[in-house]
Amino acid sequence: MIERIKNVKQKSIVKQLFSLKRMKIIHSFDSVKTIGIVVDITTEEDWKQLSNITKKFEKIGKKVYILARKNDKEKSDTKSNFIITDTNVLILHTKTDFNFWGMPKPFTLKSFFDRKYDILIDMTPNNGDFFPIYVALHALSDLRISRSNDDDENKKIYDLLLKMSPNDSNCDFLEQVVRYLNMVNK
Repeated sequence: MIERIKNVKQKSIVKQLFSLKRMKIIHSFDSVKTIGIVVDITTEEDWKQLSNITKKFEKIGKKVYILARKNDKEKSDTKSNFIITDTNVLILHTKTDFNFWGMPKPFTLKSFFDRKYDILIDMTPNNGDFFPIYVALHALSDLRISRSNDDDENKKIYDLLLKMSPNDSNCDFLEQVVRYLNMVNK
């Protein structure tokens, strides 16, 4: 019963966020200055891959901000000893980072939502989970990008959906994002 009430409330929140007006701007990768990344981190290897990709982007002049959710269903209240943060990384890793409705608490995401992003990349599995949808609709971004799962709802949320194999890594996904953005505005 409680889950049903939560789902109704979450759908209501998403509906409200859809009403926010924004202007979609498509950037080539060369013109992108700020990148927001929303990602689930499960293992130390996930973190290392993301860290390496971020460093590559920063070497070519991109400013990368990461919102990571530690996705550890078995031990959701444990700290991640492998995650070393800097000022551009925000990690939600305990139940106390979220309110009853499953929304990140406002003070938790203030630094992420206070920035404007040229592109927002959702690297979560894209299975209809409320968290990435909430972030994508709430964040100020010119272009929203995610994996495609053939869900009509996602077509309303994201501006660019890339069809990926379930076996493709986050690195593979980001390579495709860069590839497609390099084809834009040439």
